[in-house]
Amino acid sequence: MATPRFYVPNPLFSQLLHASQEFREGIAEIAEDAADGAREVAPEQTGAYRDSIEVVQSGSETAVVTKDFAGHIIEFGSVNNPAYAPLRNGARKAGLRLEEN
Repeated sequence: MATPRFYVPNPLFSQLLHASQEFREGIAEIAEDAADGAREVAPEQTGAYRDSIEVVQSGSETAVVTKDFAGHIIEFGSVNNPAYAPLRNGARKAGLRLEEN
């Protein structure tokens, strides 16, 4: 009769997964889909905001960002401007679930 085998979880699994090149490439692909979605719904006045949207990777972090000086106003709105929310809508368009706090 065979000896029963037991699963022993690797406590470093999450760390090792996040450190792998394949995982980083997969996350970058998803982030690029979100960036593309954000560019599609970005306001079109000059195109500068749309062109400023990019994917940035630093260490184990990957983010979709805008380098436009008015990006926060375009994303969240102001007293005089509606919230266009292209980054949030781009993330949702890429199939990501966005939880805002």
